[in-house]
Amino acid sequence: MSRYFKSELSYSQKMIRQQIQKAGGKTYSKQKFHCDKDSSIAYQRCQLNVRADVNGEIVIPKSPQMATRSCVEIPIELLQGRINSFDLAGQTNFSVDHGDTQNLVTIFNEARS
Repeated sequence: MSRYFKSELSYSQKMIRQQIQKAGGKTYSKQKFHCDKDSSIAYQRCQLNVRADVNGEIVIPKSPQMATRSCVEIPIELLQGRINSFDLAGQTNFSVDHGDTQNLVTIFNEARS
């Protein structure tokens, strides 16, 4: 976190983590992410552009390799006001599905663990 906001960070990382935990977030979580950005973009592009082989059968793209990384999970309700404040060029405002599952946004640390 501090790597990205060194000059603008007005609170310590410890205080930010305490506030995330107080709001119901998880500060020391591990999640699986695509191993790198390029393979993730290529996979998403292949999903949009359906291709067929010479026999006419649809070629299903292979999912990129996954890597376990440290991350911070923040409840979506904390970010809802901030997201709604952006002008989304005619798109509808952000909404949260309040189903039975816990709504969390995951922010991963790009530093390799």
